Amino acid sequence: MIGLNVIFATIISITLATNRTEHKIKWPTEYHIIGENINYNTNIKERFEIWYKAELKRSRINYNGGLIKKFYYGDAKRLYTVSPATSEAFSSQIKCRKFRWNSAAKDFMPNATALGFTGQKTTTLFDSSVVVDIWTGQQVSHIKPSPMAKQLIKEITLYTFKTDYSVDIPVRYIIKIFDKSTSKLLSHNVTNYYNFKDKVLEKDLIITNKHKCTTRETKSQPRADETPELDLEFEDYAKTHGKEYHEDEWHIRKLIFEKNKKMAHEHNQKKLSFKMQVNDFSDMTPEELKYLTSNMVYSNHTTRKADFPYSRDEIDKVANELPRRFDLREKHGVTRIRHQGFICHACYAFAAIGALEGALSYAYKEPAISLSEQVLIDCGWNYGLRACEGGNIDDAMRFAMEYGLPAESEYGLYNELDNDCRFPEVLILYKIKDFGQVIPNNINAMKIAIFKYGSVAATLYTNVTFAMQYKSGIYYDPTCDQKISFELNHAVALIGYGFLKGEFYWLAKNSWGSKWGQDGFYFISAKNNNCFLLNKAFYPIARHD
Repeated sequence: MIGLNVIFATIISITLATNRTEHKIKWPTEYHIIGENINYNTNIKERFEIWYKAELKRSRINYNGGLIKKFYYGDAKRLYTVSPATSEAFSSQIKCRKFRWNSAAKDFMPNATALGFTGQKTTTLFDSSVVVDIWTGQQVSHIKPSPMAKQLIKEITLYTFKTDYSVDIPVRYIIKIFDKSTSKLLSHNVTNYYNFKDKVLEKDLIITNKHKCTTRETKSQPRADETPELDLEFEDYAKTHGKEYHEDEWHIRKLIFEKNKKMAHEHNQKKLSFKMQVNDFSDMTPEELKYLTSNMVYSNHTTRKADFPYSRDEIDKVANELPRRFDLREKHGVTRIRHQGFICHACYAFAAIGALEGALSYAYKEPAISLSEQVLIDCGWNYGLRACEGGNIDDAMRFAMEYGLPAESEYGLYNELDNDCRFPEVLILYKIKDFGQVIPNNINAMKIAIFKYGSVAATLYTNVTFAMQYKSGIYYDPTCDQKISFELNHAVALIGYGFLKGEFYWLAKNSWGSKWGQDGFYFISAKNNNCFLLNKAFYPIARHD
């Protein structure tokens, strides 16, 4: 099926209907068809046009009105692709690439080998009422590799129409995938076919200026349902991001990359408030990325905190007098972006340190100094911090208030490990006077806290699968709006606010490295308290007025 990218590694059983010998599908050996793929999970519709002529051993497919073209030359063992490419200067140009293609011309008809005839129905086709044949099948499978692999059921339904020439043409091809244990529908894809023609002109299968196409060889032999383009894309991705894999791991990572790349593409087609892109995380699973969040960002304990500087009656008036935009980076109050890594639940430490660095710089009007996250991991046990198992940002601030924090250059770099505490060896410590909690669920209180103290450490719920490929724009996770209760599993430093295309946002410093997002930063929507950002947030007080 065109555009279907679900991979079944192990087929356990195939259920076929009876009467297979009485009814057989005979696909045409020459055709020109227009159609569309519909992904009902994402509501993305992709139009295509296909040509196939077995006699010439050639075929072709166009996507998006011909913006993307693929020519399969079975006679010459070549595949030519024509598609837009973005240069380093972000200008778009049309590029042609040539690949080795060790197969006959690609036949785009649905794979019906596992389907059995189950009946007929009357439907409207070609503006008239006709009888179509119904073919169904079922596969019970596992997707590998995954330690959390689930048994899946793949249900296939195909509708075909038999022409006067006794050949079948596809009308509709439906694939649904269910979790066998829960019966939950995981995937629903439909391909509709229109405007069948049984004649193909030779000129429609010829690529112009093919001598200008660049030749690229791929590292590995693609699967039957892959094209060499995926290999090429993945090779470029691995080179760009400095990835090295063992030979057995290459194909596994390529499949994960393919899935994540498709997710980003489908998200961007929806034209929502933010864009996704492939990045350093695109070859990893959500299970591998779980350490980007924390399993104990906040606990219900009592900690002494300073009162908010304004009453609820004063907050709105004060907020109205604030500037529309604030960015602590412009005041040299933000240090470089760090990466918390993949084996330590340390986002609480990075968020607290980011806020503390900003508050000290803002209060004393000096460039920010990089403070040590590692000291919170090594030495914070008596304050409720649990090293790489997680921690609370208010406990981290209490530590900074009572003991102070060393510079990163003196204590040492973050190393993703829980080490022996070397705090007594530190000579210079940076302390705050106090800290407070932002009044929950109050946008204006958050604005005041950021502008008055320079930065705030805030907790939120983060769906890593949704956030891992953020590129730009205002991050908004609609699944958070459906949650009745909240789970705060991540923490960031808020260092500003502003408007983008009329929508208000919080400027956040994340701890996922500078290759993620906007050089490590991102805009978080202030709408609807999305993902509960306003529920638990704390600000450091570097000096008293």
